[in-house]
Amino acid sequence: MKTAHCTPPKVVHKPLKVVNIGLQSFTESLRSQGVQVVQVNWRPPVNRDPEIDTLLEDLL
Repeated sequence: MKTAHCTPPKVVHKPLKVVNIGLQSFTESLRSQGVQVVQVNWRPPVNRDPEIDTLLEDLL
């Protein structure tokens, strides 16, 4: 029995250039496939509670 081979249509006609804001493993996966990628190390701002800050200062 012969298996049909289908080539998916080419959606992107130029090399990808990616900016990743998220998991480092996603960047590594893209790089391993030859994609030009930049990793942005960003985290959402933390809403700090002054009472918690005081408790942490006392502990540390």
